[in-house]
Amino acid sequence: MSRFPPSLLYLTIYNPTLRPDISAAHDEDEDAEEQAQILFYTSRDRAVSRDKMLRQVGLAKALINFAEIFYSTDPCQNVHSQCRRMVMASPEPNFWMHVAVELARTPHMPAVKPGARDKGKGKAQEEQPSQVSLLDYHDGTLHDSAIRTHLMRGYEQFKLYHGSFSSILSSLGQQALELQLERFFTVWAWSWDLDKDLNLGMDLGARAPQWVVSSS
Repeated sequence: MSRFPPSLLYLTIYNPTLRPDISAAHDEDEDAEEQAQILFYTSRDRAVSRDKMLRQVGLAKALINFAEIFYSTDPCQNVHSQCRRMVMASPEPNFWMHVAVELARTPHMPAVKPGARDKGKGKAQEEQPSQVSLLDYHDGTLHDSAIRTHLMRGYEQFKLYHGSFSSILSSLGQQALELQLERFFTVWAWSWDLDKDLNLGMDLGARAPQWVVSSS
């Protein structure tokens, strides 16, 4: 069967030190503070609930905070699971870029146990369950350093045209920063050809602390 290339799941930019506007925040909204820290978010899923977005960003923040217990001077920057890769980069103090990528995968049909075919001969064809293809994920097709370098290149391009995140935030405010991030990184993220740019093994550097989780 054909191979599916790696693909972007979501990209977010956040600042955990930001706080919501007191005049706009509602006392009963417990997630207002968490949402105020998210400056940009785009996902492969067209309709993403606020709860899902907050969980994804919250997981990234929790991993970084947990890793700082063991690596106080070198925070967590990579997380590997069976089917995806998560990479974090901090281009400026307190600003984080976090990307999740689905690994390249090849579908295959599950193996049929010996004798399984004979058991179903006497049953009607429509009673036999349809086979569902399984996926083999290829962990070696992506390099963390290449993903992080590409993130930093995107930041440098944004900075060249618009200025740094902190300068926009201090001079124009958070709403203006969010608007400029939306206009630039939405186009940038979905023009990212992961298979072409990252499968070449380019931009490799020193390995950062890597965390492996069993969940997908």
